[in-house]
Amino acid sequence: MYTHDDYFMQFKKFLKKDLGFTEKEKKYDKKYFGNFYYIYEFSNILLRIIRDRGQYFIEIRSKKDAGNWYQLETIVPIINPHYLEPEVGHEETEEKQIEMYTKILNLFLNDINRLFSNEKYEEIRTILNT
Repeated sequence: MYTHDDYFMQFKKFLKKDLGFTEKEKKYDKKYFGNFYYIYEFSNILLRIIRDRGQYFIEIRSKKDAGNWYQLETIVPIINPHYLEPEVGHEETEEKQIEMYTKILNLFLNDINRLFSNEKYEEIRTILNT
């Protein structure tokens, strides 16, 4: 039987081997319920995975903008307004959250990367900040 750690390890492999991300930074805090974050790098973007109180969250930011992180769930509707997946943070289990994020990144990573390119970033930042 898989544990949530097993699912997360598979997700990390997926990010690196299947999508081409590289791990840039990580922080694990045993003192605070095993909360952690990882930051991965891919082309135009940084992706931050946060585990807080048993829930996973993914945030994206441009490599050239150190101040603005955006939740993945706010970016996807800009790419595809008809994509109707449930809000990831409200899934029942950590495994379901990871499965959902895997599906979303598999479908939309190239589009997300394009949105955060030098040519498009100012436009997307304006949209995301309104």
